[in-house]
Amino acid sequence: YPEPDSMLGLDIRAFYHSGDHWVSVIKRLREKGELVRTEARLRRKDGKEVICQEYVYMHKEEDGSESVSGSTFDITNQKIFEKSMKESEERLAALAAVAHEAVVFLEGDLVVDCNEQFAALFGYLHSSEVMGMSITEFITSVDMSRLAMGMEISLANKMEVR
Repeated sequence: YPEPDSMLGLDIRAFYHSGDHWVSVIKRLREKGELVRTEARLRRKDGKEVICQEYVYMHKEEDGSESVSGSTFDITNQKIFEKSMKESEERLAALAAVAHEAVVFLEGDLVVDCNEQFAALFGYLHSSEVMGMSITEFITSVDMSRLAMGMEISLANKMEVR
């Protein structure tokens, strides 16, 4: 919409992907009084769908009337990015699962993920058994220092640890 005033007088249900959604929002507001950080699929003037995060509050007046206020934020790009990252992580996990090499992901020195080959290399039956363990339980401190030095020179360095 070109300006906020051009939206005045429009039925709010026209902005929701489904007109029934607003009925659901009102029902939940009457029960809870507020809906914080809820997601909704909304429609732009051109009909394009956007994903929004809403903060909606119901105010009840002494005469029994109700009014609704709140804020809505377009999070469409964030949702697209999150979906893309999840798909990328799934592809990476599938690749690691079929790789012949041992693959391990670390946060600091803690194992946060690895493939089954990494676990088997060290005598474990399942990768879940090594999650949360320190990488220093598998690789000597000398080799860890050598890896760290190599990464400081270039992240593209190829190294092998035995």
